Amino acid sequence: TLVVAGLYALLSLYEATADRVYTIGIALFIIKIGLTFKDVAGDGLTVETFNEKEGPNAAAGLGIGGFLAGMFVIGGLGVFYDQSDWSVTMLVIAGAAILMTLPAMVTPERPAAAARAKALEEGRRASFIAIFRRKETPGVMIITSSRGFVEHMVPVMAPVFLLDLGYSLTEIGVVMGISVILAGIAGNIFCAYLLNRFTERLAIIITTILAIIGTVPLIILAIVGDDPGYTAVIITMTLAVFGNQPQATLVFAFRMKWTSKTQAGTDFGMQSAFRSIGNSIGIG
Repeated sequence: TLVVAGLYALLSLYEATADRVYTIGIALFIIKIGLTFKDVAGDGLTVETFNEKEGPNAAAGLGIGGFLAGMFVIGGLGVFYDQSDWSVTMLVIAGAAILMTLPAMVTPERPAAAARAKALEEGRRASFIAIFRRKETPGVMIITSSRGFVEHMVPVMAPVFLLDLGYSLTEIGVVMGISVILAGIAGNIFCAYLLNRFTERLAIIITTILAIIGTVPLIILAIVGDDPGYTAVIITMTLAVFGNQPQATLVFAFRMKWTSKTQAGTDFGMQSAFRSIGNSIGIG
């Protein structure tokens, strides 16, 4: 966290110009590595904290928290950047990185989970090989990478699409902030409901259908080509995010269920690697 915050603060010293794109790109690459470490550590802690029965509600709760943070990042920063400048925005991000991680920093480290503690006592260490010895691993990795392919298409490509329609960063921030918070909360709650009431197979079918339907408003907007107005764009993005989110929460719940408590960080790290491969292909 401190490395990430420090690099963002360092970026505030550089003006975001074309001749410095490689310097900024290298800094962002290192930041991404640091954020990945944070992601894996946080996911490992999540797995050790919640049991299998609590998984669906925990995944939904974490998803809602993520969308609240996303509203600040996607919605707030666009508005803030328009009202200030690059340097101030980078310093705000650096401060937010520390502030949002502060509770974990000041909380005393918990004892190792019982399963992990027992494994350590017996001399068994975390192992990537152990992951691939499990028969369900191929299916989990396929689901994780395929979900990674889809999950960033709406939040990453939607702002680009809105830029093409002539929207300013402030307007994009407002549109995405409203759609993310409304659809994100509703989508996470709906997914928890599905997992608590129906079989996993049926939940997969329903969320996949929703994800497909969620692309329809975007396709229509792309075909029309013209700006349909602020309200119509907000409704379109809200429907797209709502269609996309339940499946994301479902996959996260599956990842929590599959991850071993004896090596939660290792298991989630491998899953995150496959998800990142899907992210890169999907964004590209």
